[in-house]
Amino acid sequence: MIIRGMLLLVFGLWLASAAAAGPVRFYKWVDAQGRVHYSDTVPPAAAGQQREVKSSSGQTLQTIEPPPTRQQLEAEQRAHEMARQAERRRRVQEEYDKTLLLTFSSVQEIKAARDDRLQAITAQIKLIQERLDKLERRLQVQRRRAVRIERTGQRDPTPVYAEILQLQRHIDENDVFIERKLQERERIRQEFARDLARYRELMAAEGRREAPERLDKP
Repeated sequence: MIIRGMLLLVFGLWLASAAAAGPVRFYKWVDAQGRVHYSDTVPPAAAGQQREVKSSSGQTLQTIEPPPTRQQLEAEQRAHEMARQAERRRRVQEEYDKTLLLTFSSVQEIKAARDDRLQAITAQIKLIQERLDKLERRLQVQRRRAVRIERTGQRDPTPVYAEILQLQRHIDENDVFIERKLQERERIRQEFARDLARYRELMAAEGRREAPERLDKP
């Protein structure tokens, strides 16, 4: 208690002398061990501590917060990134809604566009499937021919083998094409389902009613 009283007395005398010399400022901070410090300069070791700027009369002029920790900086960066992504999603959604409303004026138009796209892809699949069936029939013919040549041994089967390989390659290519078109058709179906759902949400939000749908439209 005596030492504390002496420190306060010395500090009070320092304040009185500083005030007599003119307006001054000093700093007050608490170190990691809980000790209170007063000084007209901040040592490097205390740069990371919260501190108060005091007037010569002891009035608090400013509170200087400590610099953020690494964890605080990382949390701030994560929050900033989340806000940036949310803003990006909002802009994308806004542009999507705008395009949807400019492109279609009714649910019927969306369904008609969907059906046109799906029918076009289905027609392509049908055409390629017919070609694929012909290739497979031709392949079976050539395979039987190769077996006959191999049994008799009267001719060189090499040309037949080459045609079999070529036919198989064409079949594989057409299989890949059909699979790709099937995936595309499903993707289009899902995209239009999303368009329909969002269009109805926008119409409901605006208080607009949909026109009655024709009974022959699914």
